[in-house]
Amino acid sequence: TVIDGKVYKIPPAKVESVLSENSNVVDACVVGASDGNDKVLKAFVIKNADADENKLIAELKDACEKQLPDNMRPYFYEFCEEFPRTPAGKIDYRSLES
Repeated sequence: TVIDGKVYKIPPAKVESVLSENSNVVDACVVGASDGNDKVLKAFVIKNADADENKLIAELKDACEKQLPDNMRPYFYEFCEEFPRTPAGKIDYRSLES
């Protein structure tokens, strides 16, 4: 990921682990997203049906601020019902990036 002209290697599993610690998160994945000239992280979250989206985003941002350095924090959050899958059953990260 390139942020302010610097290249960072970001392990998605670490970020996903922090997001998944929240009891209202069923599953989470993180991909690179474009924000002008920079690449930022975008988190896709499957939430519990009764969880309030705005409150959950605030909780997730707070957890990331406490546990992750700036360059590993998601910039965008998007909720979805399920993740797209490859024929092998794995999360299709490429389709989430587009």
